[in-house]
Amino acid sequence: MACRILYPGYFIRTRVDEVNVGYYFGQELTALFEALSEQIMLAIKHDCIRHNQVCTNCEERGQQAAIGFLSGVPKLRVLLATDVKAAYEGDPPPRASTKSSSSYRGFFAITVYRIAHQLHTSDIPLIPRIMTEYAHSRTGIDIHPGADIGESFFIDHGTVS
Repeated sequence: MACRILYPGYFIRTRVDEVNVGYYFGQELTALFEALSEQIMLAIKHDCIRHNQVCTNCEERGQQAAIGFLSGVPKLRVLLATDVKAAYEGDPPPRASTKSSSSYRGFFAITVYRIAHQLHTSDIPLIPRIMTEYAHSRTGIDIHPGADIGESFFIDHGTVS
């Protein structure tokens, strides 16, 4: 779902153009907000239970954290664009097609890391590590969500675990 917002037009079958782009983003952002706020709320509740603490305002905290994440999406898109550029400039095969860089295992791992890192720096428990472990299981590339990686980052090879 987040990839459809971060890379509009690449992960959907319908066409996004100037006529429907507002509707498309509105629909996608609403769905992402609802799913993310619920998952963050559940992660916060789990953290409270794990630390034997009373859970208060978990739903509101989840919604606020999701809003915080969504407000960072424009910067995240810019950062990911530098990663796409690094792939294009650093590895000749993607030059044939801009879509081909999105098929790299490393590109998937980096995208997941960038999202997880934003959640990690917002002190969201559990979710960032689950995300990077999922990417690790699909790509063989393990990037801790707390790692501080600058812009223009690209990994051109991964392995299937």
